[in-house]
Amino acid sequence: MRVAIFNDTEPDAGHYGCAIVMQNLIRLIEDHGGTVVFRWPFNKDWRTHADHMPDWREVDLILVNGEGTLHHSDTRKNAMILAELGALGRSQHIPVVLVNSTLYANGKALYERLGQFHSLSVRDEASAAEARSFGLEAAVVADMTLAYEWPLSAERDRSGVGFTDSVHHSVSARLRSLARQSGASFCPMVSTVPRWPGFRKILSIARVRKWLRAYLREKTYGADNRFSAAEQFIEWVGSKRLIVTGRYHTVTICLLTKTPFVYLESNTPKITSLLRDVGLGDSRKLTNIPSVVDEAFISQLQFTEQEISKIDAFLVSTRAGAHRMAEAVLQQSAVRP
Repeated sequence: MRVAIFNDTEPDAGHYGCAIVMQNLIRLIEDHGGTVVFRWPFNKDWRTHADHMPDWREVDLILVNGEGTLHHSDTRKNAMILAELGALGRSQHIPVVLVNSTLYANGKALYERLGQFHSLSVRDEASAAEARSFGLEAAVVADMTLAYEWPLSAERDRSGVGFTDSVHHSVSARLRSLARQSGASFCPMVSTVPRWPGFRKILSIARVRKWLRAYLREKTYGADNRFSAAEQFIEWVGSKRLIVTGRYHTVTICLLTKTPFVYLESNTPKITSLLRDVGLGDSRKLTNIPSVVDEAFISQLQFTEQEISKIDAFLVSTRAGAHRMAEAVLQQSAVRP
């Protein structure tokens, strides 16, 4: 079965979580008899690149990797761009499926478009509930970072605290400061190396602002701790006694490595929704960044045996669900609609 993937997030500035998502998604497809023949990146509007689209006669399935794109659709054009792939699939007589998605605070117009998809799979029960409120059913399979067991070091001596960033720049700045004050290591989920946008793009205020922000950050804090591969980031997380983060995929990797953590919410309540599905509730959610991270703070946040048991059960269920989902969506491509 020949699969075209849209919203390929792997190019997202070296985002460790997105790299793992794409690795696992492609591996699932291949394990269940599919072949990825086309990948379209998250940051390009497919509608304006008709000359870059594949020969649709050579595609059996369009798979949309939703991740954190489908939220606040009334004000975010990227959400609607992905949702319009349903109509494209209908016009080309190709099944279109949504997988690995959060749905949050979307308008009726987005769900009318998602109604043209052949199936929906979302990352948490809250997303499924939103879909149901608009008359659509969605299967629930947790994020693709959890789809396989990752080979971790046999012996993991945990020490110290690790900090990662947030999608919110102000939160990232405060987490950096706290990491520095605590003598802890800080590793952002995405590359923050200042890159001059070049003279062709210098008129883009957003690009110049991004460069300036990265430049000033590096001048203040020095170069970020970065790894050349996502696997190294997983090992880094797994080596810590505690992780403090504002990133969804850092939390999924903490679950993967059973590393204790606390978090500040992302741009949607997706971390909280995930942890409620795990059975951990809201106990690890921070409403404010702590003024100090000391031994007492670290000790009180270590996992209990009950929490470890819930995480283990969730991982087993998620991996089984991921394989069922892959098998089901690839079966849809057996007969073009």
